[in-house]
Amino acid sequence: MTKPTHMSEEEAQQLQRTVEMFEAITQAQPDDYQSIEILKEAYNNLGRKEDSLRVSLKLTEAYEKQGQVFKAILECEGILQDYPDEANIRKRLTNLEVQAKLNVGDSIPPSEPTVVSKPVTIAPGSPTTPSGAQSPAQLAEEGDRTLAEVLIGEKLV
Repeated sequence: MTKPTHMSEEEAQQLQRTVEMFEAITQAQPDDYQSIEILKEAYNNLGRKEDSLRVSLKLTEAYEKQGQVFKAILECEGILQDYPDEANIRKRLTNLEVQAKLNVGDSIPPSEPTVVSKPVTIAPGSPTTPSGAQSPAQLAEEGDRTLAEVLIGEKLV
């Protein structure tokens, strides 16, 4: 294992343990995009570009399966920054962009105006849905934040 010059041997070993742990997690739960994101970042920090590319592709698939088309688009764009000649990624990006346009167009029919039945007051830290439950996107973001805090606190990433 070659470690980046800005990293101590201990940090490189911690990152390698992180990689091993999250490789196991992502094999058991291939759609767990939060774990895949962490794995990708660990590979990037170790300077392992080919592994990072492989994981980025898995991340794109996980985002697609979860219906997070815009995140999948961003991931493809990130891959193309490092690998601009990847025709498969360009094709996938084009398909995702078409899908995103279709999804946006389907969400609000043009003939029907959007009407809000009653105003919703949102206090800081409170759920933003009127029913009091958090949306799946909010839960995912909260989970991302919590996981990142734990990993950073434990100096795993």
